[in-house]
Amino acid sequence: MITDTGLGLNPETHATIDSFLEADPDWAFTHHHQGTPIDPDSSDRNGPDWQTSMSVMAPQGAAYGEISDDIDSPEDGNVFITEDAEKRSLQLSVLAKDAAGMTAGGRIDKVNRFGYGPLWGSYEEVLPLYTDAAAILYEVSHQSEERGQKGEGFKVKLTRDVYLETFRQIADGSVHDIDETRYFDEMSVPDDSANNPHTRCGCPERVE
Repeated sequence: MITDTGLGLNPETHATIDSFLEADPDWAFTHHHQGTPIDPDSSDRNGPDWQTSMSVMAPQGAAYGEISDDIDSPEDGNVFITEDAEKRSLQLSVLAKDAAGMTAGGRIDKVNRFGYGPLWGSYEEVLPLYTDAAAILYEVSHQSEERGQKGEGFKVKLTRDVYLETFRQIADGSVHDIDETRYFDEMSVPDDSANNPHTRCGCPERVE
């Protein structure tokens, strides 16, 4: 399908690809750390702006091109993703928001989304295509060296809560009942979010 994406030079890369294809998954998660984005919906509240606790990103293609505010045309997204995989990817992202919102009605854990841009050569953009898996990128706020033990505990707890609720809803099938269009209607893009979240680590931006 896609034979020239990513160099695949490292043994770790080969191991990841081989294990993914052997497992033949229906769902694919990628977990990273990000900086400290500001929740764009907090500016009308009293006091300082709220920080985003987690940002998520789902691959997008032609199926939702008309309502997406991330891509101008289907060609700007992932042209290989199926409508079913795209729908389930969006549902996973909305589920992350709902799972985080179970704590204090969502007033503590703020989950936003990244503005989408294809991350060719990345795990979440390419490998799921081979098994028609839904994919999601989780970016938990703050780098490890920026936080003390309480901050690290917060990141672990947030990830644990989101993952466990996601596993539960995948297992009982309720993830399929989520309205995937909420991804565009309810989840704002953080003010300092780049189109490509990997540029946070100094990686080169996507060449147009």
